Amino acid sequence: GMEIPESLHQVCLAPPGVSSASFELSRTLWCILLTWDSIPWKRIPTHELALIHRFRGDGVCCKAKLIGVETVSSARGDLMCQEAMLHAKAMVANGRHKNQHKQKICISVSFSGIRIYDEKSGLIEYEHPVHKISFIARDVTDHRAFGYICGTDGHHRFYAIKTANPAESIVLDLRDLFLLIFKLKKKEAVEEKQQQQQQQQHQEEEQHQHQHQQQTEGGQSDKQVNLLYNCFLPFIFGSFPTCLLYFNFFFVQSLLHANIQLVLLVYKCCLNC
Repeated sequence: GMEIPESLHQVCLAPPGVSSASFELSRTLWCILLTWDSIPWKRIPTHELALIHRFRGDGVCCKAKLIGVETVSSARGDLMCQEAMLHAKAMVANGRHKNQHKQKICISVSFSGIRIYDEKSGLIEYEHPVHKISFIARDVTDHRAFGYICGTDGHHRFYAIKTANPAESIVLDLRDLFLLIFKLKKKEAVEEKQQQQQQQQHQEEEQHQHQHQQQTEGGQSDKQVNLLYNCFLPFIFGSFPTCLLYFNFFFVQSLLHANIQLVLLVYKCCLNC
């Protein structure tokens, strides 16, 4: 069998010949289904890509008969499913005396979940999304029968189905579908976490650059204030030749700083003096 962490409940499938042939699905795992555009195509192995194309659209379809639908008390349980299967078969046996036969159906297994179509009309009789399917079990007394439990808390039903071919094939398809969705969701979560980390790192870098820019601008402002102070000082306390000497010196400095406003301000101050 195959096990996954306890928080995800258990997904297991017994090998052929083992009496307990069922596997549980995590209800919380499938609450958010993948959208087709969110699948990280470039980082998916080839065998998983084959499964994705296998289950897209209508997915895998097969002919079968609906044995019956039974209300059950729990979302999972081997013994409960076997009892529900036997009860559904007993109801069919009693109905034969009244010319009542099992409904012929077509089953579709895809990313949308399980769809049951009426074979004659082609209408959808039942449609069950993946996140509502909590348990799947094969009939230990009939290799062509299986069933699954679907529903929400407190309202669970067991759908008993008789397949035209051995039921193991469709049960394995269901297992592959659920495990594929689990892997894709796990990859999607990793991708989202990496994107969040990259965004956070980018924001930190932008913030650091902004702070560095503010510090640089502050230093330039201090230089400009000192330049103006040194330029005004000789006009207040010095002689005119000294003023011209200071003016020429600081005029050249202002040009070197490429500050046109500072050049004009120094020039106006000198003219006013």
